[in-house]
Amino acid sequence: YLHYKPGNGTVYFELSKIFTHLQNSSFALHYAEKAVQTEPDNKWFQINYAGLLANDKQYDIAANIYAMLHNRFPNDQEYLYDQGVLLTNAGKYPEALHIFDTLEKKYGVSEEIIYQKQRAYLKMGNVNAAAAEIQKLITQDPSDPRYYGLLAEVYSTNDMPDKAMETYQILLQKDPNNPQALIALALHYKTKGDEAQYEQYMARAFTNPGLDIDDKINFVYPFLNYVEIDSTKKDEALMLCRMILQALPDDARAYSLYVDMFFQCDKQAS
Repeated sequence: YLHYKPGNGTVYFELSKIFTHLQNSSFALHYAEKAVQTEPDNKWFQINYAGLLANDKQYDIAANIYAMLHNRFPNDQEYLYDQGVLLTNAGKYPEALHIFDTLEKKYGVSEEIIYQKQRAYLKMGNVNAAAAEIQKLITQDPSDPRYYGLLAEVYSTNDMPDKAMETYQILLQKDPNNPQALIALALHYKTKGDEAQYEQYMARAFTNPGLDIDDKINFVYPFLNYVEIDSTKKDEALMLCRMILQALPDDARAYSLYVDMFFQCDKQAS
């Protein structure tokens, strides 16, 4: 077909899609480029090309394509948004933030834009600016506990434990049974050597049916290995298993985990 219609952009586009499906990225990118060279005004060809460039980590070129698309279709905010995301991926954080600020001024505060801005600020190492972005969401809707969790996570993952704990405490005032906050506070007290507070908060989290069984099991499962290395972990491991059983007495997975943990601990004791 190409032999008879070598200048048909649709053929190149379809070949690009086929090679994408076959996971041959180099050929997919080659034919995507041929498609846009043949029909540069076709926005779908450009979007396909930009996506393949991004997959190839050529973020700058992909961002330029979305800049061009935004110039052609200025009322479509997605093109500008995608340009900002690609500029962040390219490490051009000030340029990306300028775009997201522009979008925010035009369309107002939104979770998507705030997430991208705080991501860029964190890449720049500016934790306070990232936190200030999430604070905008809290100011806009102080009743939503999710935003306090996001803010606490930013502090926690960036070595600001005191601010993280302060935010988790506020989160618990808004949502007293929030598992994320309960576990975070439990672990905080454990690092401080306060076992009583650790057990209290873990009990509140693990006996809470609102915490998914898979999340509980995923938290406790590594103890099967921990008790092999450190026998002092046995009591803690069995305690957490009993908490899961208390919350979910009819769940076979809870019993299975407890039995596995019991035998592992018994094996280490013998």
